[in-house]
Amino acid sequence: MLDELLVAMRKHDRVDMAYKSGVSIHTINRLMSGADSNPTIKTVEALRKYCDEQERVK
Repeated sequence: MLDELLVAMRKHDRVDMAYKSGVSIHTINRLMSGADSNPTIKTVEALRKYCDEQERVK
């Protein structure tokens, strides 16, 4: 599940993702670098929602 989210996250700008999802850029950077492999459910839900919304816009 996290791997699929990371693939989706790589398609988007990190700063925009942080701003629109409410997840800090620090947390996003740690997730994408592999430094954090156990995010909270709240973080995963916010990032998944952001990615899903961006896919609908395209």
